[in-house]
Amino acid sequence: MNKPEHAALGNRLYGGDDSTRLRQEYLLGVGGVRVLKAIGEWPLKGLHLNEGHCTFAALEMISQGWNLAELSRRTLFTTHTPVPAGHDRFSWEAVEDVIGDLLPENVRTIDGCQDS
Repeated sequence: MNKPEHAALGNRLYGGDDSTRLRQEYLLGVGGVRVLKAIGEWPLKGLHLNEGHCTFAALEMISQGWNLAELSRRTLFTTHTPVPAGHDRFSWEAVEDVIGDLLPENVRTIDGCQDS
């Protein structure tokens, strides 16, 4: 059973504060991978991320056992908004506050900016 605050995540697209958008993007990326696994579409041969909204799927694949080389080799990212204003950016503090323990331990190393 979804908590009311979780059930409401799909009520509005392209709006809300950073906390809401982070939760939506986490749900889309991680939830999408877990749904594919639950319905038997597993193991995945590759991962196609269309836009940044689903990029938490890449972190979920690391949690599912892919290493960085495999992730790089088996992931395709496409965008129809190739300008900075078209992509969400979140501070590490916001990401850690919202997602916290659900992030892989080495996520800052993966990102390449351990101190930012």
